[in-house]
Amino acid sequence: MAKTSKKKSNPCVECGALCCRYLTVKINPPRHRADRDEHRWFLMHEGIEIRIEARQWYMIVYTPCRNLTEENLCRIYDERPDLCRDYEADACDLHGEDADTVVFRNVQQYDRYLEKRGMPWKPKKEQPKA
Repeated sequence: MAKTSKKKSNPCVECGALCCRYLTVKINPPRHRADRDEHRWFLMHEGIEIRIEARQWYMIVYTPCRNLTEENLCRIYDERPDLCRDYEADACDLHGEDADTVVFRNVQQYDRYLEKRGMPWKPKKEQPKA
């Protein structure tokens, strides 16, 4: 009987290279009005999320890597940044979010979350013009 060779598939092709379609920026949790105002402003823009993972706050910016090919492969694989090299396949976004991850996709979700924690949003009072 002839051996059939099974070609090993590339997991990045299978998942659509999800991790190459956004970048993550660590942000401060909303301790002050300025933090909260900034977070609300972020969420008013298309392609932005805020996440809490393992008690750390992050802004997610959905924008694909310039080196991602139509086949979901890295055009500069051998020269890719260490951040990409260090990314573990078992942390792949294909496997979903952890149960304790909180995701805000709009201002309303964010405001409800903070209101439940005793931090209701109140607009800044306008100063009378002289």
